[in-house]
Parts: sequence; structure tokens; C-alpha cells
Amino acid sequence: MNKDHVSILSESDNARIVKFQNCGHIGVMHKNILLYFSPKNYMKFAKKYEGIDFSRHSLLFPDDQKRMIINTPVPDVQFCFTKSEFEQFKYSLMEASILVDAHALINEGSA
Repeated sequence: MNKDHVSILSESDNARIVKFQNCGHIGVMHKNILLYFSPKNYMKFAKKYEGIDFSRHSLLFPDDQKRMIINTPVPDVQFCFTKSEFEQFKYSLMEASILVDAHALINEGSA
């Protein structure tokens, strides 16, 4: 991915959230999965997971690890997170949301 064409909104060990300069859309990458959103739909996606409590929604998997399954906009694609992975992903979504809001305010003020 050419860094001249994206702005990094958040970056962690397993996730990167970017804004594509040419179209203004948001890319949410986690490991080898890329989800692509309009800014409005990204904010809806991020807001949905902001208040989720891992312990209330996690399941014990056969390897004795608790994991939480998260739906994506694609019905057949889901994320499966351990607690630490989920907390890190949730933080990345929040961090990027703040920057998306800031970019919207700046663009609104310059219009």
C-alpha cells in the first residue's frame, strides 16, 4: 500500500486503520482481512463495538481460550478475538474514530 495514497488513522500489532486519500473511504485491516467503509459507515461500525463487554459476549473455545465473535458487514466474514485482541481492536477503532471526526470538522470548516 503506497503511503502517499493513505493516511494512517490507527496502527497496532494486528490492525491498521487508514483513510484512502483519493476516495476518502476508510480501510480497516486486521491481519489479512481488509474491510472498506464510507466514513459514515465506518463510524457506525466503530460505534457498534465501543461499548461491548468481552466477558458478557465471549465463548469458551475447544482450546480453552475465551473468544468473542464479531460480525462484519459481510455476512460470511467474522472476526474471532481473544480478550486482548478485542481490547486492542476496540482501542484502534476508537482512536481512528476521533481522527475521522477531526477530519470531518476540518473539512467542514474549510468548505
